[in-house]
Amino acid sequence: MARWAVRSSGASEDGEQRSFAGLFSSELAVEPTAVPAAVARVRASGTNPRLRAGYHVADPGPIPVVLQPFLDAALAGVWIGDGAGGGVLEWSSSGTDAVVAGTVTPSREVWRAGELVSERSERTIDTARLAHGGTERQRGAAVSGNPLHAEGRQIGARCLIVEQAVGAACDLEFCVHAGQLVWLQCRPVTARIPVGVSGDYKGDVVVSGFAAAGGISTGRPRVMLSPEDEPWEHGDILVVRFTSIDWVPLMTEASAIVTDIGGGLSHAAIIARELGIPCVTGTETGTQALGPLERVTVDGDAGQVRR
Repeated sequence: MARWAVRSSGASEDGEQRSFAGLFSSELAVEPTAVPAAVARVRASGTNPRLRAGYHVADPGPIPVVLQPFLDAALAGVWIGDGAGGGVLEWSSSGTDAVVAGTVTPSREVWRAGELVSERSERTIDTARLAHGGTERQRGAAVSGNPLHAEGRQIGARCLIVEQAVGAACDLEFCVHAGQLVWLQCRPVTARIPVGVSGDYKGDVVVSGFAAAGGISTGRPRVMLSPEDEPWEHGDILVVRFTSIDWVPLMTEASAIVTDIGGGLSHAAIIARELGIPCVTGTETGTQALGPLERVTVDGDAGQVRR
C-alpha cells in the first residue's frame, strides 16, 4: 500500500520575498491510515506565536497541506541556484529530509557558469547511535570524478535547464526513483549561498566547514545539546550538532550558527540565510572545539570559525 508525503506549503513559507524552508512541519513516509493525523499536525505547526514573532511573519492562518505519493528513492537532494548558470547541488541516499534536516553532511557539487567546478562526498550520522555515545560514519568518496547522473544526464545540468525555463534562481527538491529523475518541489531562491570568499577578520582557525550563510559575527559560543539547555543569552553564537524546527526560536536570537553536521542546504543554513546571520555547517568538531572558548568569530563567507 502506498505511503504519503504530507507537506506544508503556505504563502508565508514559500514566497517571492522570503522562503522559510523548515518554518512549518512536513512528514514523510506516512501510512494511509495515519494521513489524517499527520495533516492535523502539519496544519497545527503554524500556530506557534514565538516562532512567528521571531520571523516577523504575520499569522499565516491555516497551513495549506500538499499530499504527494512517497517514493522510496535511491537518493534525494536539493539544488539552490543563482539564476546565472551556477548553483549548489546536495544529495544523500538517506533522502531529502536528511539533507534538509542536516543529519547528514551530504554529497555536494558546486556549479559556476554552467560547469561543474567542485565535488565532495557524503558524510552521515546515526542519530540513535550518537545518543548513546557513538560516532559518525564516513561514506566512501564514490562521487569523486563522477557527477550525479540520472537517465544518462547530469542532474546539475538539468537543474540549470529548469532555471532557464523559469527565468529565475530556483530552490529545487528532487529524487532518483527507479533510475529516473523526479522533481518534488520548486520555489524561488530568496537568499543566496556564499561563494566561499574570506572576510576581513584575521585569526587562528579553530574549525571550518561549509560557507552556509554569509557575514561575520563575533561573540560567545554556546554549545547546546537541546533547545532547553541553559544558560542561553540573546546574541550568543549557537553551536549544535544539527538543527530542526524545535531550534527555530533560539536561532532567531543567535548572532551566528555553527553545526557539526549538515551542508549548505541544511535546515540551519537555510534559516540562517533568511535571518541574515552567519552560519558555518559541517564542521565535524564544532561542539567539542568551541565549548571551552570565551569568544570566537564566525566567518560565514569563508566557512571558518576563528579566535
